[in-house]
Parts: sequence; structure tokens; C-alpha cells
Amino acid sequence: MCAWILLLLVGVSQNDLPHPQAVWATSPIEIKLVFNRALTPDEQNKIIDSPISFLTPSAKKDDADSPRGTLHIAGATPDDKDGRTLTLATDPHPWNTTFTLDLKGLLGEHAPERFTSYTLSGVEATWEPDVPADAQPTLTTWWPCLDLGQYRMSVGTLLTTDQLQFVKNIDGSLGRGRLTLRTSVGPFAKDQAFDLICTGSLVLEDVTVDNEPAKIDKAAGKARLQIPAGELPVEVAAFIKKGQNLDARGPLLYLITASEPVESVRSGFTLPWAPVRLAADSAAAIEVPDLSGGDPAKGEAVFFGQAAKCGDCHAFQGRGKQVGPNLSDVGKRELSWLYRSIAEPSAEIHPEYVTFTVSVNDGRILAGTVRALDAKQIQVIDTGAQATVLARADINEIRPSATSIMPVGLVGVLGPENLRDLIAYLRSGGNAAAAK
Repeated sequence: MCAWILLLLVGVSQNDLPHPQAVWATSPIEIKLVFNRALTPDEQNKIIDSPISFLTPSAKKDDADSPRGTLHIAGATPDDKDGRTLTLATDPHPWNTTFTLDLKGLLGEHAPERFTSYTLSGVEATWEPDVPADAQPTLTTWWPCLDLGQYRMSVGTLLTTDQLQFVKNIDGSLGRGRLTLRTSVGPFAKDQAFDLICTGSLVLEDVTVDNEPAKIDKAAGKARLQIPAGELPVEVAAFIKKGQNLDARGPLLYLITASEPVESVRSGFTLPWAPVRLAADSAAAIEVPDLSGGDPAKGEAVFFGQAAKCGDCHAFQGRGKQVGPNLSDVGKRELSWLYRSIAEPSAEIHPEYVTFTVSVNDGRILAGTVRALDAKQIQVIDTGAQATVLARADINEIRPSATSIMPVGLVGVLGPENLRDLIAYLRSGGNAAAAK
């Protein structure tokens, strides 16, 4: 079975609360949430501002000091054709991990289905008809895996209206067009070979592995995918044409290992836009100089001065801006952690302040932290604390960066004396007297 991210329903709610049935990410800045029934406007509003929490990839669930992040839900829009499906507008997902949506506001504190989790697994599927029409528009949806046969078996159960239409377009006699599938597989410890198989009326037109063409045997209806070993997943894109002659079984597409015994691959797929790792994953040890003897009062001038410009992005004891993390409590951290945060800002990026590169349809490229404003807009805040509001519909692509928005080389710019004063100010909690 495909690895659907589903919630098992136990019993019947006594007060007829909606039951969450499935959840998945459709883009870096939105998720789909499916219920067993349509939600009222009041119920939809209760979902807005529900927290979506997550951990860093290396964090431990029982480690209270592990950096935890929260995605903000800025809007909940019902599907035009299916009132039980909501599109939730969120902050961007910073990396591939487990995200947990807390529906306490909707279901109550003790509801067994209060927590709904999902990952960035799956396949991005797009159907383009040969002759665009109102009855057959271009559709993009989420599949849990590449196995179209298994996907079709789910019709009539938990699929949304758009997904049902998607399958009907492929199956129908008027459904001639082009199917594009994009996903990532791996990483693998050694080189792997797979066969992508097409049957029915689907014809493999083009297949790429990390933008390199794969070998296609059109007569046999399959493509050989050579996936090299490596530390990162490999992106696979398949372009498939619908033929004129329909097969009574309907089209079937699946991935198998090109070895014995032959096994169908129905898991391990990651959405093509999902971020895969951070620079912090491989941070090496760092030598910390002598940072004693600093003057907190002078450090305050450094923090808010032109040399460091910390206050342009960070708040500290009620002063400064909130582009980056609030630093009011960083003085409680170890001295080595404080020094690394200044000397190597990308060594550990706070989950909520990952930098994103945003490509806009008009050709602009913006970089900075990204926040959801509402169901239709996001805000990008750059290194100069300048905010740019963008319509979600105008965004071409959002990609996370493995580097911090904080500039490098600050240790050299400040010099030893200013650095000691800055550290002393941070450790004082803003109270110069307390540091003496």
C-alpha cells in the first residue's frame, strides 16, 4: 500500500465534531487538510492560528533544548468543489521533517485526533490536456507514490474532488494529454537501478534523473533509472503521453527495482521542492578565544551601533527588530555557543529563521525570512530589515538556503575588544550591573 498519511477514526464523536482524515503538503507554503464532512465558516476560523510544530532533523523528541519551530497558519480556504477539503496557507516549510498540526482550537484539548502529522513525502503530478477546456483544465495534485494503479484504487475513498477529476481525466476517452510526475528518491548508500514501467494507454515520452535524460525503451514501455550513491536525494521527472487507444484495465505506472527479486517501490518518495539538509548538520568543532573582561555598557553600543548592527535584525530586552531570533535569553547559553553563533552564523540556524530565496513571476529574486500574512500574501524580510509583500499567486518558486541571513565575517569586523564587550552585554541580559 502507498504510505498515505492518514488518521484512523475511532468511534463516533458525540458532539459531531469533524474528523480529520488526511493531510499533505502541496507546496512550500500550503497544505491540504481533508475532513469527513464540510466545515462551517466558524470551524474554519478555528483552524487559523493553530500551530504546526516541528523539530530539526537531528533533534531528539525528548530533548527539551532541541530547537523547535512553529509554522503559522494564516488562512484556511475551502476547496471550491469539495467543502470537506481545506487549503491552509502557511509559513514556508524549512526542511524535510515531521510536522504536527495541533487542532486543539477546533476539536478540544482531549480529542484523540487533536494532533495531525505529515511529512514532505510524495509525488507532484500535473495533467495537461491536449486541448485545454473548462471541462479539462490543467491540474496539479499530490500523489503518495508513483504507483498510479494503487492510486486509482483509492478513488471514492479519501481523494479530494480535484484528485478524483485528475484520475478521471487520465482514464476518460477525452483524457488525452500529458502527465508530468516530479519526485525525489534516495539518498542511497550505493548506486541503484530502477525501471519505471508504463502500461495501458500511457506512453513514456521523456524521463530525467537530476535533469539528465534516462534511457527509454518505448516498445517495452519502460525507462531505466540509474540513481547514483550520494548524500542527497535525486530528482526524477517523468513526462508521459496519453495514447489514443484505451486499455480496459486503465493506465498503470509503477517503479520497480531492476534486480532480483523484482520489488515494487511504493515508499521513499519526497516532494521535489522539499529541502533536504542544513549546513548545521556537519558543523565542526571551533576554537573559542578568551572572551572574558568585556564591558556590558560598551557592548550595548556595539549591539545597536553601525559596526555590528545586531539591533537591525534582533530584539534584545524589548529593543531592536524581529527579523531574526529574539536574543533576550541567549546569555544563558554556553560561551562557545554564543561565539559560534557570531563567528559561524550558518552553523546552527534557528528553525523559524531559515532564509529563503523567492522567485517571482515578474523576474525578481528576493532573499530573506518569509512569513505568511494571510491566505493570499506572504512577506519577505531581507538583511536590511526591508519587508516586501508578495501575492502567493505571483510566486514561481520558494527554495530554502543552507546559509543564515546573518552576514559572515563579523568577528573580524568587530575585533577582539568589541567582541568581548558584545558577549558581555548578551550575557548580562541587558543589565550591566548584573554582569559585574
